[in-house]
Amino acid sequence: VLHALPEGFRLLSNLEELSLARNKLFTIGPSLSALHRMRTLDLSGNKIIHIPDLLAMTCLERLLLAHNRLTTVPSLEYALALQEIDFQANAVEQMPAMAAVYTALTRLNMANNQLQYLDGHIGGCDHLQFLNAS
Repeated sequence: VLHALPEGFRLLSNLEELSLARNKLFTIGPSLSALHRMRTLDLSGNKIIHIPDLLAMTCLERLLLAHNRLTTVPSLEYALALQEIDFQANAVEQMPAMAAVYTALTRLNMANNQLQYLDGHIGGCDHLQFLNAS
């Protein structure tokens, strides 16, 4: 069971898929943001309270952060290939801004959060097939 992410992760520059699900991670340092080839990042089932912005992850397709303790969604504005976001069972109050960059998004799970409202730009997600904001 991991409690912290080793700094050496930033050296894995060819890593495309990473699952650290069901550990006891509380925080994720900036080392993950250097993994610019990452396609799938699964950090579900931890105790994470903050994720740094993932601006360098331009190839990211799946971001799985369900069952953590997050109150905000990291900036993903350059993740043009993003197809799935799972933030189920956190403490998020506001959905990520659904700007035009999320045109590839097909799945958005924001269930069991503390959402106050749905973002008005969600209509720009032409390919969205699954939305759960219950």
